[in-house]
Amino acid sequence: QAFKFERPCTALPIQIVFETDDILVVNKPGLIQPHPLGLQLFNTLTLILAKEHNKLCFAVHRLDQLTTGLTLFAKSSATASNLSTLIRSREVNKFYVAKVKGIFPASETSEPHIVDAPLGCIDKARGVQGVVQEGKSAKTLFWRLSVDDATQTSIVQCCPLTGRTHQIRVHLLHLGFPIVNDPLYCEDFKFDPESSEAKLM
Repeated sequence: QAFKFERPCTALPIQIVFETDDILVVNKPGLIQPHPLGLQLFNTLTLILAKEHNKLCFAVHRLDQLTTGLTLFAKSSATASNLSTLIRSREVNKFYVAKVKGIFPASETSEPHIVDAPLGCIDKARGVQGVVQEGKSAKTLFWRLSVDDATQTSIVQCCPLTGRTHQIRVHLLHLGFPIVNDPLYCEDFKFDPESSEAKLM
């Protein structure tokens, strides 16, 4: 008899920040997958919401397992389909905030820095993505919010216009500003349990 063990996920409680008859918005902690995928079938946000909060939810969009932030769920498959269509047609935009290595360039105007570079898998074993000429089209907008000269890091607002795997992480690396402590794309990754990033997980 064989047993399959899933990766552990965070024990932090799932915080519901907004709810209507049609949608649910939760504050997703890091280290938890939003919905069942691959070998991760039970320790996921949708199943935890169902088991611990009695909320049957349908995913509208995805956040990477390591990413924290507000996640939108629908309470019916029809609502999920409608909301997903709005996101794909860019009638709804998603914004992210990232802490990156280096001093990200400021814009002279409010216009964003634009990265339009196709992405594809370059390491299937580890799931690493990269900018490849034959990849799928991907476009992201970036704005610098602040810098910290002492740590040589920047806070950047990101708006993906397409939904490729690891898109923001890879486009920032492509610009030369990898996300701090990104275990896949930051060469200087070193897990520190006392860091502010770790405490968000």
